[in-house]
Amino acid sequence: MWNTPKKGAENGWIGVFNRSKNVQSILPTLAKLGLSSDREYALVDIWNQEDLDLKNSLTIQPNGVVFIKYLIK
Repeated sequence: MWNTPKKGAENGWIGVFNRSKNVQSILPTLAKLGLSSDREYALVDIWNQEDLDLKNSLTIQPNGVVFIKYLIK
């Protein structure tokens, strides 16, 4: 995972990478995403323009990536 905050803000982006040759499914948590558990976030899948729910798994294609934008609520 790669997390980069927006310069001068508390929002940012996260890349979740699958560097294997197999489809991977992960259940994201704030800790796995490198986010603080004492805040509430809106998470958006940038490419699919869909809100993400931490109750659902992310499916990442072989050698693929999911890019997430996070916003503090």
